[in-house]
Amino acid sequence: MYYKTVFIALIVSLLIGCSTQQNVRLYEGPSLGENLESRLILPIEFNLISLDGREVSSFTQGFRNKDLNIQLPAGPHTLVIQYQDVWEIDDENHENITSGKLIIEAQMKPREVYTLSYPPLTTIEQALEFSKNPDVSLKDNRHSFKASHIKKDNPLEFNSQSAQSEVELPRLAQLKFWWQQASQHERKQFIKWKDAINQPSRSLQ
Repeated sequence: MYYKTVFIALIVSLLIGCSTQQNVRLYEGPSLGENLESRLILPIEFNLISLDGREVSSFTQGFRNKDLNIQLPAGPHTLVIQYQDVWEIDDENHENITSGKLIIEAQMKPREVYTLSYPPLTTIEQALEFSKNPDVSLKDNRHSFKASHIKKDNPLEFNSQSAQSEVELPRLAQLKFWWQQASQHERKQFIKWKDAINQPSRSLQ
């Protein structure tokens, strides 16, 4: 009887732990309350890698069996997420399919619920194709923010297709190559950096 009681208690505690893991508040300090919060519904097929440049612990998202309800302070946020799912090939073989990093810049409103919009994936072929070029947006009832995908290609690999341009203007050829490879987010960050270094320095008074 004692062991049965202990076993039941363990099962209940595990169920409670699993249920509480489905709701996560990703900001420090006291709760802001619903009037100042936004909510992000993160599907089990996606992981939140970082929020506003700060890494999100995998423990926060681990061992979940349903979508994660994330509470965030309303305002501008940069989310870095990744698609990751295990697909069954046959009874003995499975394949872990992942995309590159997906970056979403969003102005999140208070009391709004944001969900990820992406095509339904019902076969491993669809998942593989999706992982290479994922079409993902963050949406609420009125707004949509499209994700920018950073491919998993080797960032040090450079193959110029124009031997002539490589000889005449090798740096220009590389700049053009990397601009074409860059995501929309990376292009924005590059333009900000370029504008910053091109600003004339203020003369000392």
